[in-house]
Amino acid sequence: MPSPLTRLLAPDRLVVSAPLVSLIGVPVIMATRYIFIADQPDYVARRVPTISKTSALEVASYLFAPGMTIVALCALTAWWLSWRMNNARIAAAEPSSLRPGLCRWLNHCWLLGGVVVCLNLSLLAIVTLRVSNESHMAFSIVFFNTQVLAFIADAWCGALLSRAEEPSGRAWWRRLDDKTIFAMLIVLGSAFYFFMFLTKGLETFGDRMQRQWVYVFTEYILVTMFLSYPAFYYRKLKRHFTPPG
Repeated sequence: MPSPLTRLLAPDRLVVSAPLVSLIGVPVIMATRYIFIADQPDYVARRVPTISKTSALEVASYLFAPGMTIVALCALTAWWLSWRMNNARIAAAEPSSLRPGLCRWLNHCWLLGGVVVCLNLSLLAIVTLRVSNESHMAFSIVFFNTQVLAFIADAWCGALLSRAEEPSGRAWWRRLDDKTIFAMLIVLGSAFYFFMFLTKGLETFGDRMQRQWVYVFTEYILVTMFLSYPAFYYRKLKRHFTPPG
């Protein structure tokens, strides 16, 4: 008979980590912002604070650091479960309608990316701008780039699996599941965010304050999408890992 700890760590119990990523992460980020606005009204009147800036406030860091560390652990768990589920889908798919070697490689890239992303997320929560500006920015760059590459790998793998699992009479874009479509949207959002990052300080693109608003708004939307992504495959995880009967 399995021990209580074994049952607690069973995949069918761990799937709850998927929705917890957004249920904890989004409120923590928004609460951190409201704390900053209340504490630094003069700064907010002149500038639009980013997530990094709000989390660097000492009083806000007491919420942000432990909250996002928990989110990183939940995200890593959900990432691992998604990797296991995709491996099972690859094994069950007809080899003639799928490139299993490519899918496995993409799925492994997805898992490796998840480890790097979640590690850097926890480091970003602890090493804020107030602690070390250089280290925080380095972790931010690794976090962003690895996240984009991981979602490209998962979207590509998901598209191949959807094409193999759905009837061949439908167009390929109609065979994509919601998880794959959402991953593609995150990649497109990341491209726009990168463009705003490069142009937010230029005078040739209109009012600087407006560009800062668009840049920070895009940042919050993109982070919210990232945190909400595991919820998009929660039902799939639940169905896959729930024991029959």
